[in-house]
Amino acid sequence: MNKNYLLLFLLFLLPYCSANTGAKPTVPAGYSWQQAREVILEKGLDEISGLDYERKIHAFIAINDEKGKVYVIDTAAFRIREELPFGDKGDYEECIVTDDRWYVLRSDGHLYEMTYDGVGIKDVNKYKYEGKTTEFEAMYLDKANNRIVLIVKNAKKDHQEETAYGYAFDLASKQFVAAPVFQVRWSDVASVGKIKLKSFHPSAAAIHPITGELYVLASIEKLLVVLDKQTLKVKGVYFLDPKLCRQAEGLAFDPRGNMYISNEAADAQPNIVVFPYQSKNGRP
Repeated sequence: MNKNYLLLFLLFLLPYCSANTGAKPTVPAGYSWQQAREVILEKGLDEISGLDYERKIHAFIAINDEKGKVYVIDTAAFRIREELPFGDKGDYEECIVTDDRWYVLRSDGHLYEMTYDGVGIKDVNKYKYEGKTTEFEAMYLDKANNRIVLIVKNAKKDHQEETAYGYAFDLASKQFVAAPVFQVRWSDVASVGKIKLKSFHPSAAAIHPITGELYVLASIEKLLVVLDKQTLKVKGVYFLDPKLCRQAEGLAFDPRGNMYISNEAADAQPNIVVFPYQSKNGRP
């Protein structure tokens, strides 16, 4: 974690514990813990903190939260195909793919934009987030509004108002939008999940390619929260298996709706938990 946020993290983390201690693991409709499989990752992927699917090359891209590299990972054995440097060492937390660009999120909100030509990364641009001291870990592509939405993990405002806020980066103007465009009240998560919740720290997010719903991971609370496609209201709250999802930092879907949750090593082996998708009619 970036030293600039260490004090903030300690202040907020101390009173909190996992929201689902002792709860039975659950997942949204179309998925099953019984059908899920765990893939142990190689050592170079110990600190994978962001994950997305790249349709053009039929592979995953991932980032390490300490190195300025993008990893290309195959979809069969989940082994590294390529290591692509794009910047200096830093606290990198998330990555997403747009139609023709890759974006990497640093924990302070700065975005790195780049292209991949099949050989390496080029045309790297950095966009500085000018907001107040805030820690980000999650972002998602909002195609309908042609923007990327960055979701706050830790900020004074969020804790005071017990609300998780998100801020947009407009892909046309390449500018950040000052006012929040996303908000989820902690009380809504608690109410839908029927749990006591002292905090909500989003660690990854992704849009489901078939339902259009927004899925948000909260690693500290061991939760997966599903938001409505149109209203972004909380629809469902699900409990991660702490044995498989020790530190859930990455979330991605492939075009068929299969879900992938990546976990940092957390004093064990890093892994990806693969959830096959079955639609309501029984077909992927």
